[in-house]
Amino acid sequence: MESKPTTRELIDACRADHHDSERAELAAELAPLARELQADPALNIALQRSEQFDRNIRSALDDVPLPAGLAERMLAGCEAALVTPASTIISADEPVFRQPGLSRRRLVALVATAASLLIVVLGAFGIGRLVPQKTITNEELASMADKWFTQSGPAAKWMSPASAPAQFPVDRAITVRPSKWSQLDAKTVVYDLTRQGGQRALLFVLSTNQPNTLKGFPYTKLPVTGGLAMGAWNRGDVIYVLVVVEDGQRIEHFVKPPRLT
Repeated sequence: MESKPTTRELIDACRADHHDSERAELAAELAPLARELQADPALNIALQRSEQFDRNIRSALDDVPLPAGLAERMLAGCEAALVTPASTIISADEPVFRQPGLSRRRLVALVATAASLLIVVLGAFGIGRLVPQKTITNEELASMADKWFTQSGPAAKWMSPASAPAQFPVDRAITVRPSKWSQLDAKTVVYDLTRQGGQRALLFVLSTNQPNTLKGFPYTKLPVTGGLAMGAWNRGDVIYVLVVVEDGQRIEHFVKPPRLT
């Protein structure tokens, strides 16, 4: 009898940034995982960590250029290792000896397996950090926040603030208690700070070690149009972007005044 895949196996099967658990064509396979993700916030964190691991591997493979001719040299090395050195050959009439019990196919498989394991280990230790990361500019962050604002409408999967993951904390500068939250992607969540009867106010929390041009609180104004105001700041590896609809309200209505020194 064929056993059903475990939750851990279903998480490992999901591709980073593809939202596989929500794809209709994969519903037959991943529907159990989708139901568990809705009911268990801790499972969402496990999925995020799994996808982040996959991104580290992908970043290592995409960003680190391979030396020219590496594949050819590896195959040539395999061929050479299979042939006994010339000093062991008795005469030119005798056949070339091969190392006992080690076929070419098996040796190539062993080399490939060792190389794959090396990539996985290096990825687990963050080889992507060895590659210089591109700095997020204020303009790029404003564009990202504008996209997040559009995604954070009524169709978003809003949840109770009590279930928000600890790795995406509401910053201590925020003075309004969020009414709900939603996961936008593996590295970004949004908190709804909208007051009753007021215009929309959303706090986006981005967990990333990618360098940026922001400073700590007080916030930096981001370039934006369309009746919105954006203020951004960072705390360690977390970037906060507060977006409010400027219709009788301002960013200052949602944050503590900066402490005077």
